[in-house]
Amino acid sequence: MKARVPWRVLVITVILVMATLSLIRYTAPGRGGFTPLEAALRDVTAPVGSVFTGVGRALGRALAFPASLPRLAGENRQLKQEVAQLQSQLLTAREYQLENQRLKQLLDFQSRLAPVLQMQTVAAAVAGRDPSNWSGMILLNRGSASGIRAGQAVITPAGLVGRVVAVSPHSAQVLLITDPRSGVGAYLQQSRSPGIVLGQAGAMSSVVMTHIPSDVPVQEGDIALTSGLSGLYPKGVPIGRVRGVSRESSGLFQQASLDTFVDFERLEEVLVVTGYRPVTVPAGALPYPWGDGTGSGPGSPGAIGAGESPEPGGSRR
Repeated sequence: MKARVPWRVLVITVILVMATLSLIRYTAPGRGGFTPLEAALRDVTAPVGSVFTGVGRALGRALAFPASLPRLAGENRQLKQEVAQLQSQLLTAREYQLENQRLKQLLDFQSRLAPVLQMQTVAAAVAGRDPSNWSGMILLNRGSASGIRAGQAVITPAGLVGRVVAVSPHSAQVLLITDPRSGVGAYLQQSRSPGIVLGQAGAMSSVVMTHIPSDVPVQEGDIALTSGLSGLYPKGVPIGRVRGVSRESSGLFQQASLDTFVDFERLEEVLVVTGYRPVTVPAGALPYPWGDGTGSGPGSPGAIGAGESPEPGGSRR
């Protein structure tokens, strides 16, 4: 006996089929818009979907954060190490740049000015300072094996540094002009007045020029240069600039405080004058304040007594 299908089931089936066909028709690609029913449903469900999507993303990030902490800590350490390395490289590059500038000045002096002055020089680096006399003695990394001898003058492109007082095969000790035991015969460039430049205890870049005749006008800013009469220092090497003038305690002479051209606090490379010949330098042949352009000038009558006495095997030849 056949089972009869209830008419209600048949009607519902027909309605569902028609609804399905209608949905297929209205959702097919290429339609120009939504039906009113679709638009209403989308407007209602879109905000709810956005909320669920945002909550899902936030929940995913919250669940993933604890797991990412070790990775983030490792990346942070690596970035700090890279920053430290870059900072170190930057400082090293800056040091190389400054060293290149200083060495270029030394090379320019040796190649351009030293031949005009008929000087033979040896470049050396400052290897240390005397702890007991920080402002008066330095140690160089070149010695007798490089042709350096006691009594030779030490200069930089800026001016006079001092003289060699002791040597070994690979080092040399230099007495700076800022040491009270140092004495340099000098003269003032403008007034041509002679005097003796002496170091001062505890002064790094300041010296005093004594025994200046009282009847000679001394002006601030005048340049003091080596007289060259003793044979220890070449003539015309800049020493310093007059900062102030006063009377000596005896009242017979004047003395001038000088700011040295060489910055002794930052002294790193020098030139040792291993040989020179006195020459007449034409005016304008040397950059200011080197030389005087005259080839002659008054020297210091007290130069030898001030410590410039020539020594056997000295720098003059």
